[in-house]
Formats: sequence, structure tokens, C-alpha cells
Amino acid sequence: MSLRSDDLYIPDGSFDSQATLGKLTDAAERAESEGFKSLVAVGDASRIVDTKESNPEYVRYETAVNFLDLPIDVAFICQYDRRIMPPDHLRRVVSVHDKLLRDRQLERNCWFISRRGV
Repeated sequence: MSLRSDDLYIPDGSFDSQATLGKLTDAAERAESEGFKSLVAVGDASRIVDTKESNPEYVRYETAVNFLDLPIDVAFICQYDRRIMPPDHLRRVVSVHDKLLRDRQLERNCWFISRRGV
């Protein structure tokens, strides 16, 4: 399954965290119904981070992803374009992830511990 960033994050022209969380849940349920035991979801938030009004809701969304009750294991890979994302927003979204890939090194983010374990 593949969705363009606009179709996932802003299908109606503005970011709706609940709709996006629903799409992620639907994808996990579909994968399970097709016999998969796990799923990898990759998202690129570049399209929505350039508007100040979407920033707080997007950070809440990124936090809520960690607590989704999904029927299978899902590895979420969140990409952020540091060239266009304001540094304060990048700091906030990074703070809600338990692991970070930075300069080709996977680091544990001590500020957040996922309920999915290590």
C-alpha cells in the first residue's frame, strides 16, 4: 500500500491527526487480514511542517502514533527534511521518538520510551 504524503496527511487541504491515525490503523488491519505479522510504515512530513498552524497538531499526532493499539507490530520511520523544518519544530517532533537515526548512527532517545519496548 502506498499513499502520497498529501493523501495521507492533508487530503482535504489541512492536517487532520485523527484521520491520519485512522489510515495507519486501517493499513495495519489490512496487513493483518492479508496474513502479515508486521508492517513498516514510512512517512515524510515535509509537506505539512511548513505551516505554523499545523506544527502543534503534528507533534500531538507524532506522539499519538506511539500509543496506537495495532493488531500487528508496525515499525514507523518518520522522515524530516532539516533543510526546510524550523529548528524548534524539529526539536519537538524528535523528542517524541524512542530512536533516532542521526549522522548514520541509530541512537536511543532518552526523552521518550515507547510502550512497544526496545
